[in-house]
Amino acid sequence: MKSDELRNNRVIVRLSISELKKLNEKQKILGFITLSAYIRELINNKNLVVNKVDFSGAEKLIYEINKIGTNINQIAHIANIEKNITIDILNHLAKEYKELKKLVLKNIKIIVKGSDKNCISKNN
Repeated sequence: MKSDELRNNRVIVRLSISELKKLNEKQKILGFITLSAYIRELINNKNLVVNKVDFSGAEKLIYEINKIGTNINQIAHIANIEKNITIDILNHLAKEYKELKKLVLKNIKIIVKGSDKNCISKNN
């Protein structure tokens, strides 16, 4: 290390409790052992982006998937008991499957769209 690169300068920053929590969280997410190393990386690396992806809609998605899965299981149970499946049952099953697929794809698009803005990466 050159003499002009010696790290003998100290910076003091005042943060609120929530700001300090965010700083520490981002440091840990990216795997920096010390806060100093994380801050140096923030200064030196133009490609460092830290944010969390919001998965708040996932809980509703899981609930809806479980409901649809229950309906499909009920249809399968009836089909096993009666040993025959009517066209109405098959149509209902197909409708439930399409609804499930649409719901999953819609939520995946929301998550992916949100992750474009809110990503966690460490590009060296």
